[in-house]
Amino acid sequence: MIESAFMTNTILYRKNRIFFFLLFFFILLFITLYSCTNQKNDKITYYYSGDKKIEVRVVQDTLGILLYRNRSGLIKADSINSFANKLGANYVKSLSENIILVTKQGTGDKTITQASQSATSLKQKNPGVVSKAGYLIYQKTSKVPLIVTDELIIKFKNGTGQQEITKFLNKHKLKIISQSPNSKNEYLVSIADNKKLNTLKASEVFNKNKLVDYSEPNFVMVTDYRGFDPMVSPWHHYNTGISPGGGNPGGVEDADLDTDLAWSFTKGNNVKIAVIDVGFDMMHHELTPNFDINTVEIPNNGIDDPPQNGYVDDDIGWDFNDCIDENNPGCGTNILYRANHGTMVAGSAAAKGNNTIGIAGTCPDCKIIPLSIGATPYSRKLAFEYAVARGARIINCSWGYPEGTEIPLMVKNAIIAAHDAGIIIFFAAPNENIDASNLITPDISSLPQVIAVGRSTDLDRFDFSAIGDSMDLLAPSGSDNSYGNLFISTIDESGIEGDNRGEGEFCRGYDVRIDPDYTVCGKGTSVSTPLVAGIAGLILSVAPSLTPEQVQRLLQDCADKIDTGEASYSPFNGFSTHPGRVATHGYGRVNAYEAVKIASPDLAKKGRNGVDIFIRDNYLDWGNTEKPSNYVFNSVRDFIPHWKSPDIKIDAPDNINQFETPVNNREFETFQDERPIGSKTNKVYVRIRNRGFRTAGNVDVKLYWVYGGTALPALWTGFPADVTGDPNWNFLGSQTISTLPYSGSSIAGKENDPAQIVSFNFDAPVPNPDLPNHYCLLAMISCTDDPLVSNGSSNLDLVTPYFNNITHKNFGIETINSPALRVLFLYNPYNKPMQTKVSFINPQQIHVQTDSIQLDTLFYMAPFEKRLIKFYITNTDITYPSEITIIQEMILEDVKKQKIKGGFTYYFKN
Repeated sequence: MIESAFMTNTILYRKNRIFFFLLFFFILLFITLYSCTNQKNDKITYYYSGDKKIEVRVVQDTLGILLYRNRSGLIKADSINSFANKLGANYVKSLSENIILVTKQGTGDKTITQASQSATSLKQKNPGVVSKAGYLIYQKTSKVPLIVTDELIIKFKNGTGQQEITKFLNKHKLKIISQSPNSKNEYLVSIADNKKLNTLKASEVFNKNKLVDYSEPNFVMVTDYRGFDPMVSPWHHYNTGISPGGGNPGGVEDADLDTDLAWSFTKGNNVKIAVIDVGFDMMHHELTPNFDINTVEIPNNGIDDPPQNGYVDDDIGWDFNDCIDENNPGCGTNILYRANHGTMVAGSAAAKGNNTIGIAGTCPDCKIIPLSIGATPYSRKLAFEYAVARGARIINCSWGYPEGTEIPLMVKNAIIAAHDAGIIIFFAAPNENIDASNLITPDISSLPQVIAVGRSTDLDRFDFSAIGDSMDLLAPSGSDNSYGNLFISTIDESGIEGDNRGEGEFCRGYDVRIDPDYTVCGKGTSVSTPLVAGIAGLILSVAPSLTPEQVQRLLQDCADKIDTGEASYSPFNGFSTHPGRVATHGYGRVNAYEAVKIASPDLAKKGRNGVDIFIRDNYLDWGNTEKPSNYVFNSVRDFIPHWKSPDIKIDAPDNINQFETPVNNREFETFQDERPIGSKTNKVYVRIRNRGFRTAGNVDVKLYWVYGGTALPALWTGFPADVTGDPNWNFLGSQTISTLPYSGSSIAGKENDPAQIVSFNFDAPVPNPDLPNHYCLLAMISCTDDPLVSNGSSNLDLVTPYFNNITHKNFGIETINSPALRVLFLYNPYNKPMQTKVSFINPQQIHVQTDSIQLDTLFYMAPFEKRLIKFYITNTDITYPSEITIIQEMILEDVKKQKIKGGFTYYFKN
């Protein structure tokens, strides 16, 4: 009986065990299938930006929080952990001053749906503290996360009716947060009520809908404010090379923008610059006089005065920070957030000048439209659109997105629209030494519609900010690199609220005690960029009809070619193009004076009124005259010959006396420059350019020749009028170019380069062993709008480097069979005795002997003396191709021992 009962219980136990096992198995299977199905629906590894599919890595267990900006100050770092605990979260780290990362207390979120719900709950439980919250994604090449909120921007196609839009919004349970004040078919919406779609998936679904132009998540994004750390030494305006104080040396003379010279033409004349940045000190005494006033808006009446623009009481600017006031159709507030970065940026561009205090921006009479932006693409899109509506001519953006971050489509479209509306847009290039245009996800500064600005130093060196073909220009700034001594002076938040707290500042070895409303520690591309934006304001103030392209060309064409050893400026277009390497310096460091001078119609001040014809003296010369063309902008100033014009070439006759005429600039560049043949008719081709935006008419081109010499004979009486009766100078004739359109360096070498080429016959004399078999060709160009004038000197070496419409080129091209003997003239072009000496630039150490002078030793020459000297060069020492340059230094003792250099270059080719 007992055994039977035992057997029965055993059987029942086994049956129950099997039953519970099977029950547990099916429950586990159900949970697994449900979880997999749920994760299949939630685990999105991409989103759509228009038609572009962007892969991302999702992090569900960490949330990002965008905090409302507390206008009386943000949370202190030492209390942020306890602050996060009050939110019901654990603090992880801060991404910016008002973006923090947290994890949920207790069990972490496992799915996107759970993470979205946690973020929504976090926001709802903390009104007025948490502006936006969401989970994290990482784009494929970015190390900085995006925060996915429940917000998207949807732009419906033109022609979509309101009923269709309403039906679409209702169908997908989308709540309207804001309707764009600039586009009635564009909406910022919340997808929180849609339980079937999350934000990422919705971007794909909506972009495929026939009614939708594009839809994109309104991420919270970290902004790279491009390394601006926060007297008043304005070396970036006018650099004397003298230290403002302290123990370190100062900069290099003229390593500056020459804005002090540009101000002789204009100070800005109310040109509007929109500064899109993080915030501003709206009470700073250097900014308040220059705020642009929206005169159609009555301040503080609580009304969007007609004509309505969707922004209430926007009498000065607008704060788009995170769309704080969601009930306002314009999304934001007229009370701008106070921050240091925007204050310093605005001051660099347009701090008020001539007010006997502080500093001046590069455009001290320009007007500022301050626009504070938040962390979302929508806030930035609206800022660009607002700048257009307010009549800004220039937009400055001293910010970007971290490396690897995709440019939001809505921001890109807003930039393109602003550019198409005629606005000049500047973006700070990244401070990191990266190729901004050749990244997997290119930087925002690489957009073709913007001008990208990098850093130069007080030593006129490139400061190793961003590189690449999209980096257009350099401007003064500072960094923690060792390529300069000084930082930039600009304004700081007034009082002790900014970086300068009134206790002095210590920057690069300088301990400077200054007014706390200013700083000497400005650095990064954040400050170099508004300096250039202000210069664009100067240009527009004298030539308001210029297009963005024309202003950009002026800035590029007039840039000084600094740091030449590192830059490798192209001889074809002046752009920094390293053979086999990435471009570094753009077109060089901005020169405000040259650009404003060309634009200015003030002829009494030597303005060019949009016409500046030029002919080049050497490969670094693209027309600037503020310094002579033989002046090299290296950190230790150097000399480059001014007798090596790339715009003059010779075609010697072949056996049947036929020539290959270059018909355009590209053919001219590849055309082989040859040695003229004595007793034959050689062809000389001369190229002429115009870096002005107006077409020059009836440009007269004249050509002369003279026997080659280290210095040249005195210019003829009546120069620059035609030569008459001078035994040294031989006139080869003149040609007229009827029209010469813009053809500066920005377009040089391109298919549409309209540089003009004219030709002359040169009957080279019969070779005479007692005379130089080398020649100098002198080209002069002139037109009604840009005549060639005399500076009173009879010495061509004091004329050619200082005027961009005259040049000369020495021809001494040697062959391997040429004799060892070279004959040249030394000249004294003055009617008074002159000390002189002769030296060589001989990089290959070719053996050279002279017959009658001692190298590098001073000797006297009589007035107008012409002395024949002979050089003996050992051909066996020569490696082809190579060159030797002979320098004659002339010293005028009665003119403060003025030193003038002339010379001649021998070229050795097989």
